[in-house]
Amino acid sequence: MKFSEGGSDEAYREELYAFARENGNEALHARLAELDPEAAEGIHPNNLVRVVRAIEVCHVTGRRFSELKAESKQVESPYDSLIFGLNFEDRQKLYDRINLRVDEMVKAGLVEEARDLWQQSGMKTAANAIGYKELIPYFEGTMSLEDCIGIIKQETRRYAKRQLTWFRKNDRINWIFLDRIDKKNEILEKCEKAIAKYFHM
Repeated sequence: MKFSEGGSDEAYREELYAFARENGNEALHARLAELDPEAAEGIHPNNLVRVVRAIEVCHVTGRRFSELKAESKQVESPYDSLIFGLNFEDRQKLYDRINLRVDEMVKAGLVEEARDLWQQSGMKTAANAIGYKELIPYFEGTMSLEDCIGIIKQETRRYAKRQLTWFRKNDRINWIFLDRIDKKNEILEKCEKAIAKYFHM
């Protein structure tokens, strides 16, 4: 993708990050909505990097970020790439792995880490990633830890589902299904064979 030039202003960018730290991501997103409603509609408030960039471009160019984005155009990639994706044919197996991963993160100190962030800043300085904001009701005493962890698992499963939907649009991905092979040496062997075949076509 060849993007239209947007320019940059590092000092102004830092001001925007500071504003988000002080007032929250939603407040900064509201500023973008005033400048460029179309861009704001397409960028999630928690995607702070993109929100900041969009406002910065508006500030530097005097034009809407969405206008410049529309002027960008797709060009042929100079790279010859081979893409591999790991997945499960049985969706429940994927969800079971996600649930197990969340349990492991909790054992490794996720709750304590999130509590520290919450006590220091009310989560304003956190990335608002899944696994942090879902614990706030527990810290506030309005929900049990078990229920909050259940919500983390649910939101992570939903996120994985959205990711898979997005990746399926790319027919260049070589999927490796871990239902069939789950040993590292087998996965590497499959990748090596695919690479050899691809670059000798």
